[in-house]
Amino acid sequence: MDLDRYAEEAHRHCAEIFEELSRYDPGQVSEQCRAAGTDNFLALLTGNESDFLAYVRATPSARKRLLGKLAPKVRPMFLMAVLYHARCALALLRALSREGVAVGPPFRQVTARAAAAARRMETDWPSLWPFEDREDPFDGA
Repeated sequence: MDLDRYAEEAHRHCAEIFEELSRYDPGQVSEQCRAAGTDNFLALLTGNESDFLAYVRATPSARKRLLGKLAPKVRPMFLMAVLYHARCALALLRALSREGVAVGPPFRQVTARAAAAARRMETDWPSLWPFEDREDPFDGA
């Protein structure tokens, strides 16, 4: 299993989703996030996870159809949640890849490498807010 390749693809998917989200005014997205609050956004993340993962899995044309089914007002928050899920996947794949976790080595070695990857993920975990050049309405959550 070539985790580097999976991490590269996850990075590409994150960039595609970020590009879609960037079509909306970041200031307005920030205001929506601030109005919703961190707790409500976290509830959104867990309450609609299957919808978000379906979007991440979808082809670009299917993504357009899925997004078109949503009311325009909810699209930015939906994309924020989708992007967060994709960024979490990227963090996991990068950590596993950097630590050399793969199929093949002895089980104990894989366990040790996975433990190192888990520790790395703690420091590399993405924040809820993806815009690095804008103030975080979630206060760093």
